[in-house]
Amino acid sequence: MPIDKDYLNTIRERMKTNRIHKKFQMVGLMIAEILQDDKHKALYMRLAKKHNEQDLIILARDVAERRSIQNKGAYFMKVLQSKNEELKKAKDLKTAASAKATTDIKALARKPASEEDIY
Repeated sequence: MPIDKDYLNTIRERMKTNRIHKKFQMVGLMIAEILQDDKHKALYMRLAKKHNEQDLIILARDVAERRSIQNKGAYFMKVLQSKNEELKKAKDLKTAASAKATTDIKALARKPASEEDIY
């Protein structure tokens, strides 16, 4: 049973169009277009789902404006990775400070009150 050539052409044309159903998919495609890296559309969609879309687009535009960068996609990922590490360290420090403050408050609550503390 032969396949109609028009049908094959229709299928090929349909494959070229994007079927976007969610916002993160659109953001991922925008990032791929900005970085001129269509091979990694799915990666950028996954990143857009996980991270703040505006931050990713701003970072992608910043990377795209730099003329000296040859592989914009790789540079984008490296900068994103370093920013994530900085945020994680800041979050860990904040969590550690919060835990210490909670421990200090609990220690003060357990301390018996003396007459000097009352007056």
